[in-house]
Amino acid sequence: MHIVIDGYNLIRQSSRLRPLERRGLEAAREALIDLLIRFRRVRGHRITVIFDGQGGFEPAGSRVRRGSVEVVFSSAGMKADELIKKMTTKGDEDFLVVTSDGDIIHYVSARGGGTVSSPAFEEQLYRVIEGGDLDRRDSNEDQEEQRPPRTKKGPARRLGRKERRNMSLLRKL
Repeated sequence: MHIVIDGYNLIRQSSRLRPLERRGLEAAREALIDLLIRFRRVRGHRITVIFDGQGGFEPAGSRVRRGSVEVVFSSAGMKADELIKKMTTKGDEDFLVVTSDGDIIHYVSARGGGTVSSPAFEEQLYRVIEGGDLDRRDSNEDQEEQRPPRTKKGPARRLGRKERRNMSLLRKL
């Protein structure tokens, strides 16, 4: 699975990374990248984090590999949102997009991709890092508890196809 992360969205949604942003955007970016490197060591998923390239410390349009995480800065005139959309439409790889941006969520979901909100991913990120390599059964049980309440009545008690796909991808984290 390839995890594509909307970097600034995750930083600004995070209760732990947001205070670092006040000291400087670069400090928050570095902290996020360090966390993602640690997460990758435990889980092994391919990770790409995308930041807006304008006003950053790296040249716009650059791709850098930090540890085992690919860090991409959008080129001048292109927002990170556009780059995320472009990345997730090519290839036949399973993507999980981490963002709380409604436009990206709608775009990826409409094309059959999986999405997870930034706060939900952050929770899983810290759970994996602080707990080491968790037993998958425990993490699956936690996911079961987080299932949204069912509002459907009658015999159709299954979650919708998109919800089932997102739950399946979350379990793989």
